Order: sequence, then structure tokens, then C-alpha cells
Amino acid sequence: MVVGLRFVFVVLWYTLCMFACIDTKWFVYPSLSQTLLPSVVAILMVIICTAYHCLHKETFRWNRIQIFALIWIVYVLLHGLMIASPEQYKQMYLVGHLLLLVGLIASLRSGLINRNHLVNGVFLIVGIHVLYLTLQRFGFMSSSNPYFELTGADENPNVTAIAISIGIPFILCRIKGEKKLWWYVVLLALCFVCLLALKCRTAYVGITCMFLFWLFRKFWQGNSKVRGNKLRWALLILISIFGVFAFAKMYSWKKDSADGRLFIWQRCCEIITEKPLGMGYGLYEHSYNLYQAHFFETHENARLESELATASGSAYNDVLEHGVQGGVVGSLFFLLFMLMLIRIAIRSRNSLLSCVMMAILVMSLINSICYSITPWLLTIVIAAMIGEEDNSIKSKKYSLLCQLAFVLFAVCFLGRNILMTKSQMMLNSYKSHHMEDVKLVKSLYPNIGTSEAYWRYLASCNEVMNDYRLASDCYDEALKYTSAPSLIYKSAMCKEKCGDIDKAIDRLNIACNMLPGKLSYKYSLMTMFLNLGDVNRAKEIAQRILVTPVKNASEKSLFIIDKAKEVVEQ
Repeated sequence: MVVGLRFVFVVLWYTLCMFACIDTKWFVYPSLSQTLLPSVVAILMVIICTAYHCLHKETFRWNRIQIFALIWIVYVLLHGLMIASPEQYKQMYLVGHLLLLVGLIASLRSGLINRNHLVNGVFLIVGIHVLYLTLQRFGFMSSSNPYFELTGADENPNVTAIAISIGIPFILCRIKGEKKLWWYVVLLALCFVCLLALKCRTAYVGITCMFLFWLFRKFWQGNSKVRGNKLRWALLILISIFGVFAFAKMYSWKKDSADGRLFIWQRCCEIITEKPLGMGYGLYEHSYNLYQAHFFETHENARLESELATASGSAYNDVLEHGVQGGVVGSLFFLLFMLMLIRIAIRSRNSLLSCVMMAILVMSLINSICYSITPWLLTIVIAAMIGEEDNSIKSKKYSLLCQLAFVLFAVCFLGRNILMTKSQMMLNSYKSHHMEDVKLVKSLYPNIGTSEAYWRYLASCNEVMNDYRLASDCYDEALKYTSAPSLIYKSAMCKEKCGDIDKAIDRLNIACNMLPGKLSYKYSLMTMFLNLGDVNRAKEIAQRILVTPVKNASEKSLFIIDKAKEVVEQ
């Protein structure tokens, strides 16, 4: 029985790693496939881990990392209860990974799984990304994103590059320790080739941080061959100068992109200042894009200079993103979690894990790690390895209580996750087969949770039936969880058909201010004013069209500009 549990647990671990990378095409969005299925597998692993301990008549040997993860889970769930319209999918994503962390640490300490299996899982994730990139490069597989030639297994090439950069130190250690080197040498070479092809600054910053921190530890520890405080300080200064020079070059490489992130960080700080309790986990995109639209509307100079502005799905800084969602306390939870892992890794004198965690912390300050699927899974794996080395809290009574509460919650969480996963798979089936029966789609409502994809599809089904009032209500529900400009635009058009002209104008204004460089939204707003006979406001929008820089002089954009000139000349 024990051997069987070990085998099943290891198989589930490798299955989880594959599901986190591969889009099964069973869901509306690839991200749902790469989060819901791994979450189900992760909770099954947690339950098996608990069963394994019961067979051995043992309780979890809880340590600081596990207790911290449980407190974080409680905070995320309680915070969701304080929000008027909480988003469930991101909550489940975060809670599921923290539950996995607790289970992996317990499994490592009990012998249910060993560290080699976890490292092999890291290699599997990196290998899948490298395989996808190779097939995409030679034309055997299409890119996951039409805007990029190479993306790897993820839609975002930066996510792929970050995951590969995290895996490189483990490959180097395996080369150093194994006799059969060539497999790992080939994988390492392919990793560097892929990183060069992806041109991801965040990955380059991460590798640079690993190298600099490794140098610092090598020359600063007491067993270093470099003797003398003056020489050590000189080396530290040289390393610091090199680091500053490298980061400066990274900034100047894509200055517009870097300035765009600085703009997002400034707005995030303003949101946290105004809402220190947070907007709700999973509601970053919804909250930030609406705030950005309001900012451009009230800051005319910023609006005229914002031709590079786009709708933001990420803060490109996990501390700020957690602050927008979970408030100041949410930011502290993430930051303390990362610092605690680094501290424990350094105190245990594990150079590999401390260097990688330091790099992950730095990368999380300039890009999204927590909500990037494979990088965050790799972070959880590294945290579990660090947690294996942490001291246990000696209290059998509290240990048993924590374990009972933990397994009960895991079972309930698994049931809810399975229902949501099944509903999302059915929604994708309806959509792919063009099943637009409103009653059939509505049957998914009790179990599908806060899915904007569900409300969006239900709205389109009502539009097919020419029931624009119900379609408008569905769009309103979807807009509780997202503020995608395309969805706001569809909602505005639907409200216009319902006769809610004032609300349609408000929605179009939001879309125009959210994406100041989007001419088509401004054209729709101008046309709406012309249909209402409001020539003055139509001219105002036409003038805004004419001063908007055109990125691509397409036939459509030239047509809009010509129409705007006609309106101005009236």
C-alpha cells in the first residue's frame, strides 16, 4: 500500500508538471487548462500525502514555511469575503499552489517523494518549453501567440524565458554531479540558445542576479580563498558596479517598455494609497485598467502623450500587484514569503537555492512571477526544497489540529475545483460546437463560478436571439471581473441597441481613455454623437482622432482619419 501511494504520488507530480505547460484545448482559454487541471492534481497529491502519514500513524512535522502558507491562505479567503464581487479563479490558483507547497514539504520530509523527483520535474518543464520553441522555430508547430514567432509552451514568451532561466542552475548542478553529462550539456546549450532567441530582459536580469549573488557568497564566506577584508570589499564594489552597469543597459535596451512599466507602478502605488485594503484577489486587471482610464481622462497632457499605453493585465511587479489586490497586508505576505525563503536558504548554506530565490525575488520586482504559471510552480518547488531543511515546530497537539483542518479544507477545495473544471470544459464544448441555446448555457451557472468567459458567451447567445437587454446585463456581469477594452466596447454597442445611450457613451469614453491610441473606439464615439445630432462633441472627438499618433497606417486607420477631417470641416 505504501509503495503504491509513493508511485501514484510521483506519477501525479510529473502529470502536474506537464499539465502546467501544455494547453489541452479543453478550455476556452489556455490559462484555464494550465491552472485548473494542475490544481486538481495538486490537491489529489495533498490528500495522498495525508493518507500516507495516516498509514504511518504520523502527523505533519509543521515548520515556519508551512504555517506561513496556511496563514496566507486564510487571509486570501477572508479577504474574498470582504469584497462585494470576489473573483474565484485567481483565488483558487493562489490557494491551490500554497496547499501544494504545504503538501510537498510534508512529502519530502516523510520520504513520500525525494528531491530528485522534484528536480526532474523542473527539467521536464524546461524541456517542454525548449521542445516547443524548437518545433516553432523550424515550422513544425505554430506559435501560441500571433504577435510572436516564438513563445514556447506559454502564450507569453517572457514567461517561457523566465521558467528556463530558473531551471538553468539546476541543470548546471546536475552536470557537476552526474557522470553522463551530455544529456544535460545539450539541454543547457539549448536553454541558452532559446534565451537568446526570446530576448527577455527579465530572464537576463535573473541570470545576472544569480551569477552576482553566487560571486558574493563565494568571495565573502569565511572559507573563501580570497583573504583580506580590503580585497573582499574591492570585489564587492566591482560586482556592484557590474550589476548597475548591466541593469542600466537592460533599461536602455527597451526604454519605451521600461517607461511604460514605471507608469504602471506609479498608478499601482496610487491605487494602494487610495485603497489600502485592496480591490480583491483576481481583480487587478479590472481595477487597474479602469483607474488608468480615469487617469487619462483627468490628465489631458498624459493622455496626449500616451500613444504607447495599453490595457494592463499585469503590474510587472508582484509586490505592487498583490498590494492592489490584497492591500498593504497582501504585499507584505508576498514580500515576507520571499524574504523568509531566502533567509532560510542562506542560513542552511544552500548556495543553489539561495541564489535562485534571490533571482526570483528580483525578477518579481520587474515582471510577474506569481501569476505566471510555470515560473510560480517552479518557485513553489524551490520553496518546498528550502522547507525540507527548515526546523519543525515541536507541538504534537497543534500539529494534529492543523493537519485535520488542512485535509478537510483540501477535500472541500478539490470538490469545488472539480465542479468548476467540469463546467469550464462544458462551456468550451458548447462554444466550439456553436451551441447557442441560452437555457443550456445557463445550466452551467451554479458551478462555473465567477467566469467572465461564461458571461461573455451568454451575452453573445442573447445577442443572437436579439435580446439585447439580457445581453447587456450579461456584459455587466462579465465586467465585474475584467475590464478588457474589447468587452467594454461590446457592452457599449449593446447598450446603444437597447436605447441606453448615456451608458453607451460612458462605456465608450472609458474604452477610449483606456486605450488612447485606439482610433476605432474614438470613431464609434464620434459616430454616436453624430447620430444624436451633437456636432460639437463629435468635433471634439474628431480633433482627438487627428492628434492621435498612428502606429500603423492601415486602410482602416486612414479611413477614420479622413472621416474625422470631414467632421472637423463641417
